[in-house]
Amino acid sequence: MNLQRYFLLLVLAADCMRAYAAPETPIFSNLVQAKIVSADPQPGAASTGLSLIDPTASTTRTAENIGWSKARIFDARDFSASGMGTVTTGTITYGERELTVADTASFIAGQGILIKEAGASGTHLLSTIAAISGSQITLQNPAGTTVVRAQVQHDDTAAINAACAAAYAKGGTVLLTNGECDGHYRCNGPFHADSESIIRIPATELVSYPLRQRQVRILGTGSGSLDMTMTEPRDGIVIDARDATGATGVSPAVISPGRYVTCAFNTAGCGFRNIDLHCDRFTILLPPNPEFGGINMSNAMKASVGDDLAILASFAKTGVPLFAGWGDFGPVEPTHPASIGIHLPQALNCKKAICGAAVIMGTYSGVVAPEHVEFNRPQISLTRHGVTD
Repeated sequence: MNLQRYFLLLVLAADCMRAYAAPETPIFSNLVQAKIVSADPQPGAASTGLSLIDPTASTTRTAENIGWSKARIFDARDFSASGMGTVTTGTITYGERELTVADTASFIAGQGILIKEAGASGTHLLSTIAAISGSQITLQNPAGTTVVRAQVQHDDTAAINAACAAAYAKGGTVLLTNGECDGHYRCNGPFHADSESIIRIPATELVSYPLRQRQVRILGTGSGSLDMTMTEPRDGIVIDARDATGATGVSPAVISPGRYVTCAFNTAGCGFRNIDLHCDRFTILLPPNPEFGGINMSNAMKASVGDDLAILASFAKTGVPLFAGWGDFGPVEPTHPASIGIHLPQALNCKKAICGAAVIMGTYSGVVAPEHVEFNRPQISLTRHGVTD
């Protein structure tokens, strides 16, 4: 008996050594905790804190006490994301690029910007800041409509898309932080035709077997909490898409590697995407009664959602509050079937489709799931359908 116990200990020790020696895919929670505590950026990096990648040089920054030399993390702020929910007002004339604003404090050249109703036919104008001088911001794109004291805010769509492209090219993690910013990432850019989403991971189509899957993770530093009217985040990481318009398709979403495609079972070359996608530790904020959903993973080969993710359709001034003391704010009944909180993979009979203890509120459907799925107590409420297939 003692000899058997000794042999078992040797086997366990050998397995532990192999697991520690060269893990190709580091465990998420350990990686993030180590980076938060001890990672130091390289001199000259675009931002400080958790960034471990220099996107211009594609050089991995290694934290010695982690032990994973191949871990790649792409901080969205290194790609000119602001991570700021700041709102100001501005005036711009049709055909001009010069925007005069009340406050330029949080704006930096190279960042994305949105001016409400200053685009063609009164749509929102999305552009990039070319320069700032005093109270004047020069845009890369001219205004399509003259506006006076219009709402002006950041837009991080292009920056996060650039980080997603870099992460997919090498395999790695897109990191959304609240260091040196308030963690509020406004993403109201156009819906990409290929993915029917605002944030697109440019995953290639699966055209033949076998094909090595590319693993991409979109990770915040915590989903945070909302105020009692569920309209503004208090803390944590928020992807705010409340001003997005123009959604089309069967399952448009804020985040997706590829649009929904109906295919014959287990068929390559039918829109399936070569990706294993994982999302966790942030909140997606949608408008009331949204016309689009949170995350569409329907054509990913594998995908999972963690235990600290929230997808919330914000309340509106309905005059019928959900609880006493909430003023005139209340939930809006969802009426758009294309609004799906989380659309899990339905491709290739799904080797991995996992929905953790996420919170989903206010979309038409909470979760669309495949035949084989693992649930870990998600909270789904104020939806027309909880879980469908």
